Amino acid sequence: MALVQPDGEIATAYQAAPQFDDFTYGTDASGQSGYLAQPTPGEPNSALALPGPILADVGHVPINPMPMEDITITVRVTARGESTVNQVNLKSRVDYKSETTTAMLDDGTKGDAEAGDGIYTAILSGRTLFGPRIPVGSMARWYVTAEDGDGNFSRFPPYLDTE
Repeated sequence: MALVQPDGEIATAYQAAPQFDDFTYGTDASGQSGYLAQPTPGEPNSALALPGPILADVGHVPINPMPMEDITITVRVTARGESTVNQVNLKSRVDYKSETTTAMLDDGTKGDAEAGDGIYTAILSGRTLFGPRIPVGSMARWYVTAEDGDGNFSRFPPYLDTE
């Protein structure tokens, strides 16, 4: 990709970076290229953002869990650039109770199908020793966070549900 001056001379050329939802790639005011913190149409570009790992293919089974039934949650996690995936967590809550953090694993144990395949897994238990963790009529909700080796974070879904 290149920016070309009116006389045909190339002003700036660079290899286009992979494109991701919710991130714009460009050059900041200092001339550094990278992902921008926010789009600024018609104005100078914003500061660079350092997004964390790519979170994709988030899913859960069963689709419609019954009370006392475990829910297996998976996500494909890919590090950006030369970084590595440091940690992946499932943040969950039942109804409006306090949030719980569970490490998501890619080691072939605790529900993870295959070690090292980039698909991280956690199980949201539907039961406790004292009865159902997710009682009939309750709402279980969750989101996934990931941190790379450089300390950059990602979240899926990316924003809080305000409705």
